[in-house]
Amino acid sequence: MDRDFTMASAAYALGFMLAVMFSQPAAPRLGVFLICLCWAALFIWYQGKGRAEFGRAGMAAMAAALTLALSLVLNANRSLYLPNLMAIAMLMGAGAGLSRGMGGAALSWRRPRVLIAAPFYMIGLLFVNADKFFRAIGSRIRNKIFWKAALGLALSLPAAGVVLALLSSADSQFGSMVKGLMFFSPAVELALERLFWAVPAAALFYSLPYGLKRGRELKNVPLAHERSPGKSDGVIAASLLGVMCVIYTAFVYVQFAYLFSRALPSDMTYAEYARGGFFELAFVTFLNLCLALGAVTFTKSRADGGFQRTIRALCGVLLAFTLVILASAVYRMFMYVDIYGLTVLRFLVLWGELVMLVCILLTGLKTIKPEFKAFPAMACVTLALYLALNLCNMDALIARYNVNLHLSDDTRMIDTEYLSRLSPDTYFALERTRAVTGGPAPRREAYNLWSWNLTSWRVDKG
Repeated sequence: MDRDFTMASAAYALGFMLAVMFSQPAAPRLGVFLICLCWAALFIWYQGKGRAEFGRAGMAAMAAALTLALSLVLNANRSLYLPNLMAIAMLMGAGAGLSRGMGGAALSWRRPRVLIAAPFYMIGLLFVNADKFFRAIGSRIRNKIFWKAALGLALSLPAAGVVLALLSSADSQFGSMVKGLMFFSPAVELALERLFWAVPAAALFYSLPYGLKRGRELKNVPLAHERSPGKSDGVIAASLLGVMCVIYTAFVYVQFAYLFSRALPSDMTYAEYARGGFFELAFVTFLNLCLALGAVTFTKSRADGGFQRTIRALCGVLLAFTLVILASAVYRMFMYVDIYGLTVLRFLVLWGELVMLVCILLTGLKTIKPEFKAFPAMACVTLALYLALNLCNMDALIARYNVNLHLSDDTRMIDTEYLSRLSPDTYFALERTRAVTGGPAPRREAYNLWSWNLTSWRVDKG
């Protein structure tokens, strides 16, 4: 059987599954994982022998997408659900694009410019080749009479609808008969709606592997081709780094004098001092990271190696100050959490600080070894930490921490209403609080085949 026709038929089946899945009242979880798994297997099969030879980057991206989809099945987290769907789509596309089927296009994931070039390339593959799905389906039906009859039937549908509506309005008996037809039952209307929406979804499912197999070249895609980055004068970078280091010296002195020594001003509590300025410090940390990385990467080399060593030394001092700033921000957040407990936002902030810490260490390694490729290392570490964030069952950890904090000291309040709204992952931790202090039972969540997840199933089993 023709490979294109089989792939197009399978793409329509996946599109129909997608239409059915997102027409359900509950957010799909198991269905997302099954569709991702089926599409990955179809993509590898469709590329054919010798064309689906994934490099390490392609395999890692595809495996990360499937792991992220699996986390939707293992946990019932709602806070990261939409970001996870977008990340799964991007990682599946990246895994396919980094395969050998890219057709020799000059996209290197080791360069930051791939963040701009790759989306243009993948979107082009999706929409430029969308019509190929209809050609693949039509390749098996070459009878012109069939297509003319199909076109006539399609054109007759709106005309038939208008005529039936007018006749039903003119004769009540005829109208009652029309309403009783199976064709107008809600179930049939829903099925037709799903069949209709499956068509554009199938076209997108098919167009990406088709474009990669045919090897569409990168043309007029911004920053697609490799070019050596421009270099700036090192004197500018040295002056900027020197000024920033002087400012941070004063800031670090204040941190050791007040925050770390726990000698706060008399008009402030620890919670007020911890909450104030946290996000500003996080932004300053990110700014310093970009400044140090840019100074090492985009400064010109001079004849005297001593000047380059000065640049790297200033970057090292800046990164050391940045570590103190990061420690100050994390310390403030821990002070706040110790009093008020964890929330989703506070948990994500602490996770973001961990990502920044790793990026600072990798930037420090680049200052020591300028040939070190910091961007791919940061991308891999950030992706690994994001997968860990989804697999650690964040909502359950938050509920467990707050419950333990409350049970160890009953003077500390616990917001059980907030915790119960997060997801069913908090159910078992809240049951501990209910057993000690009483109160309403934690909420349960209904699920079906498409929205099945392990946590809701465990809660349902009690």
